[in-house]
Amino acid sequence: LSKRYSASSLDSISKADVGKYVKLPSLKLLPEGLCGNTADEFDLTNENSVQIREQTVNLLSKLRAFAKGDGKTTLDPFMLVEGVRGCGKSTLLNTAALYARENGWIVMFAKNPRDWISEKHALEFGTNTALAVFPSEVSKGKFGQ
Repeated sequence: LSKRYSASSLDSISKADVGKYVKLPSLKLLPEGLCGNTADEFDLTNENSVQIREQTVNLLSKLRAFAKGDGKTTLDPFMLVEGVRGCGKSTLLNTAALYARENGWIVMFAKNPRDWISEKHALEFGTNTALAVFPSEVSKGKFGQ
């Protein structure tokens, strides 16, 4: 059972931890609540832990490098996270928000981003809906939101 869990914290996970689980810091850091179905994963493990995925390692490594001020790492003003249902999008976002708050960053977090999307913004993209959509880089010919 111990091989299934990483001894690392969010501050030190690496590619060697992919596929293992990590206990998350206090969920009090996310008073807004969790986005997606991350709570379902908590039910499966009987604790506040999530499986470490490669995308999570990549994002947290980038955040760590940016925070250290290495001069090479920049952060994009926004990031599109897309994928099929259940692939870990919400877990990635919850984990990144927890990591950032645990390390003193100011985080604007919406567990339901649709709450922040205005119809005016969507109309500028020509969708005539209340959802902002962008051409998908993963699924050619489709859109992400």
